[in-house]
Amino acid sequence: GLDKEPLYQPVLAPGAAPVAYTSKTHVDHALDVAAAKIDPGVAAELRVLCAPPLAAPKAAAVGMHVVKVGATTGVTEGIVTALTPLVRVEPRPSAPPGYNLTDGGDSGAAWLESATGSPVAIHIAANPTGPEFSEAVPLAAIAAWGLLFA
Repeated sequence: GLDKEPLYQPVLAPGAAPVAYTSKTHVDHALDVAAAKIDPGVAAELRVLCAPPLAAPKAAAVGMHVVKVGATTGVTEGIVTALTPLVRVEPRPSAPPGYNLTDGGDSGAAWLESATGSPVAIHIAANPTGPEFSEAVPLAAIAAWGLLFA
């Protein structure tokens, strides 16, 4: 990608002003993550719609109950089942059969600890074949960028 490439809010009409710009210095291809800086003229809130209020980031732990709001699946809940070093999230045992934890288009959604609203990981992939699970990059892996809660 290009440095300072404009990003647009999908619901805005064509020709609308960008809401953010990419940062070439904040890309990690190995982790499949990147960051963008919100345009100073855009009003933004530090929250995730339909999720608990945000708290300070923390490390994921096996057994932690988490929630994310994905662009495709909406609000989904899971439980951290492994740290490999990616964070693996599976549907809660009480989830109904066929529960859709994640799908294409959810990448970049933050997994938040359900009880506290603390971000713990960023969703990057789902299992394309077999049992439903999500893989996510631990927040600690990208926190060194100094962009979180800035």
